[in-house]
Amino acid sequence: DIAGNPRISDEIIDLGAYEFQAEVSSRVISFLLIDSDTDNVIGEVRDGDILTTLPASINIEAVTSGEVNSVRFQLSGPVNITRTENVIPWALFGDNKGDFRAWNPFDGSYSLTATPYSEKKAQGEEGTAKSISFSVDISQTVSSLGEALIKLYPNPNQGSMLLRLP
Repeated sequence: DIAGNPRISDEIIDLGAYEFQAEVSSRVISFLLIDSDTDNVIGEVRDGDILTTLPASINIEAVTSGEVNSVRFQLSGPVNITRTENVIPWALFGDNKGDFRAWNPFDGSYSLTATPYSEKKAQGEEGTAKSISFSVDISQTVSSLGEALIKLYPNPNQGSMLLRLP
């Protein structure tokens, strides 16, 4: 076999396979786009994606494999943020026991990197990071409303308004 052990010994043939234990490395597999109002997955965010139709607020979750105890996120673009998540779900903008915090993204190009670590607070062994670039273009969504009825609250106004779109 691969270790040099004889396959035939005293008329007994060893048909077993050579076994070894590979190290299990942690890694970020993918990114999921989350509707932070409903905490439901909208879909996967892939490198080169252009996000045009989005709910009011979103979040992005890193999906990992292996032994992961924290994930460090780095987002650059119109919004720049570096933060570490120490509990699952690994959410870019955090969560409260699975209730994803909201992010209302600005139009523009973003780069996102998530790196898994074997210990809390981005300590210990660094796993395999994943990086993607994506764009947000919600101006297309707003301009597609056409002649939709727009309501402003409160009416009459005293300096601050809420814009409600259909």
